[in-house]
Amino acid sequence: MTCAAAIKFLARSIVTLWYLGSWYEPKDLKKQATAAKPDRISSEVVSPNAYTQGLVWQIAGAHPMGYSNLQFGYWSRNPPRSQ
Repeated sequence: MTCAAAIKFLARSIVTLWYLGSWYEPKDLKKQATAAKPDRISSEVVSPNAYTQGLVWQIAGAHPMGYSNLQFGYWSRNPPRSQ
């Protein structure tokens, strides 16, 4: 196995951590990529802050369930226009 092939799934785990705030083991990602019938992959949320500040929420223009930094009652108003 080349060095690039060896670190491919480690890099994928790190990028997934940035986006989702959860750690996926590189060996599990490799197994998933090579499986004929993909199965669920277990993950571990690194911290509450990592989860709530994940890039996926910024990209989606949303916030995780049960968390918002908006003022109480924000759901009663129309959402701000995306830019």
